[in-house]
Amino acid sequence: MGNTVRALIPVLILVSLGVCILNVYFALSKRSSPLIKRTARIALILMGLAVAVSACLIFSEPVGTLSAKPPASIPPENPVPVKIVKASPALLVTVLFLLCIAWIVYISMRDQRREEEQKWAKRPEDPEQKD
Repeated sequence: MGNTVRALIPVLILVSLGVCILNVYFALSKRSSPLIKRTARIALILMGLAVAVSACLIFSEPVGTLSAKPPASIPPENPVPVKIVKASPALLVTVLFLLCIAWIVYISMRDQRREEEQKWAKRPEDPEQKD
């Protein structure tokens, strides 16, 4: 079972990267309709929130209470060696990914605002309004 899951990890990474790239394309494309741009922007925001929540769960300390002495039914064992993993590289990648998503959403919103301003600027004035 473990080997099957390990074999699927690269496939899942490629699929998720493809979906992320597709969302970015739809959010920034000039040919996308406003509804598709808005939907892609919402999807990117949700992806960012999912990454932020996952990072909080990964980097949070485990919650639990430890008693001073072990239960009587369990004999004391040799301590299990724990591999200490530095969190700074993973945290840096997470922060950079979230900043990238925020930047893409900002660019998409800015482009939408510019398109709306241009649409209103090109609109002919209403002759009834001049009176």
